[in-house]
Amino acid sequence: MRLAWIDEQLEAHGMSRRELAARIGLTEAQMSKVMGGSRKLSADEADAIRRVFGYSTPDNPEDPDISRIYSILSQLGERQRRAVVLYLEALAGDGE
Repeated sequence: MRLAWIDEQLEAHGMSRRELAARIGLTEAQMSKVMGGSRKLSADEADAIRRVFGYSTPDNPEDPDISRIYSILSQLGERQRRAVVLYLEALAGDGE
């Protein structure tokens, strides 16, 4: 999970790192280590972060393909995500 993505989501949701830590069961110190790169997130912690921000997770998939797409998109930068959106829009066509 990209740490920059976490910060982007925090900003978009108006949430502090402290609040996110509490919601996923980490201390503020543990979250600081994660965001500083000296502690890795467990898979369960990463899934908990995704759930906090409204994304489906492997244990709660809406649709396996959609879940995989969300996971991949969450790892991309803004320009890459925009390119994917344009590609999907072209694939979908004009409702044909």
